[in-house]
Amino acid sequence: RPKIGDGIAGIVAKTGQPVLVADISKDKTYYKDFEEDLKLGRPKESILCLPLKYRKRVLGVVNLESKTSGRPFEQRDETVLSILANAIAVSISNARLYQLAITDGLTKLAIHRYFKARLEQEMSRARRHQTTLSLIMLDIDHFKRLNDTYGHPEGDRVLVQIAKLMKECTRDTDLCARYGGEEFAIILPDTPRADAVAVAERFRKKVESTHINLEGDTVSVTVSVGVADMPLDRKLTPAEFIDFADQALYQSKDGGRNKTTIFEALSGKV
Repeated sequence: RPKIGDGIAGIVAKTGQPVLVADISKDKTYYKDFEEDLKLGRPKESILCLPLKYRKRVLGVVNLESKTSGRPFEQRDETVLSILANAIAVSISNARLYQLAITDGLTKLAIHRYFKARLEQEMSRARRHQTTLSLIMLDIDHFKRLNDTYGHPEGDRVLVQIAKLMKECTRDTDLCARYGGEEFAIILPDTPRADAVAVAERFRKKVESTHINLEGDTVSVTVSVGVADMPLDRKLTPAEFIDFADQALYQSKDGGRNKTTIFEALSGKV
């Protein structure tokens, strides 16, 4: 990672202005390291470095080297590509704003509304491609008692730790969400029920073995977990799918907490 102000990319990041060097083998401004060590030689290349700038803020830079034609970059290249760089910067800014809008501020997991939209998308995709899809619902055991004992700020620390462990136990393709309060959900695309149960158990055991310091006390928390998989041979709404996993979750709580329950084991409906 170049430092701000060092080299062409660093200078562009600092100033927010594009830099065009037609032939760096003749440049004496940006490539001072070649001056200091003559054995390095000076490559004959053309470079155009552009800022990705949105509302006067530099989000990054794009560094273009050596046109495939072999000709050096020209002023018209800078003009045209600066327009493209501006469009990229707007897209990056919009993507960041969207990410903020769908992310829970405390846990950095997906919010409830985005979770429901994503679940519907994944269910449609699973039906279309005849792939597996599983859903995990989980709840922190005795969370109200913990809040009452240590206060809400310490309770928030527990929520953040649980979210961190969820991310550690899942793939990038899975979606971890804060469903509400101390209840969380995980969507697992292309995942059969047995694998979903393995994920749930790995996470449950990891939570159980993790010690959290709350106001000088070392505290262990546990979670109750429900797992459901989507049957491809019948119509199922997202609300029904969530309800299946929820039923399994509350069976875990009714059964003594700190356990994982599979929906099919409850009633044979699926």
